[in-house]
Amino acid sequence: MDRDRLDDLFEVWQQHKDVLKPTDGHHHRFEKRLLQAQKPKKANRFWWMAAASVALLIALFSGVQIKPEKADLASVSSEMKATETFFKQTIQTELERLQENNLNESAKKLTADALKQLDTLESHYENLRAELVKSGYNQQVIYAMIDNFQKRIALLQSVIKEIESLQNLNENNHEVI
Repeated sequence: MDRDRLDDLFEVWQQHKDVLKPTDGHHHRFEKRLLQAQKPKKANRFWWMAAASVALLIALFSGVQIKPEKADLASVSSEMKATETFFKQTIQTELERLQENNLNESAKKLTADALKQLDTLESHYENLRAELVKSGYNQQVIYAMIDNFQKRIALLQSVIKEIESLQNLNENNHEVI
């Protein structure tokens, strides 16, 4: 195309551009279409939510169970819960007796040593709690947990007996003098 023809074409276009005007409501309809294109379709959102709900239900009912990291005797059975409660109460009673007899320096040393040994037994019990879950509530782990409670009680009773015998010995020495 040569330059004159292009100039003629632009001149014709200039004359027609002012003549052509959009119909009434054109801007409103165009804006409405733009807004509709920007909104997500509710039907698609509904199907995504429905699919997510179904996937969640399948996961819940497919046997996926979250196991606790640790369990105690109470989680084994109601009898074991009663046993654990008995042991804990007995240990608490013996600890109170130990604190009552903690009058002189040698008793304080024995008590401090006993408390260290109790901490060791308690940390061993925490390991057994984790092992109980890993082993699938194995009978041997349950027996080890019961044995741990028994060792703690025996330790406390032994220390109390030792402190009481020291106190009796001190009282007898004071009577002789």
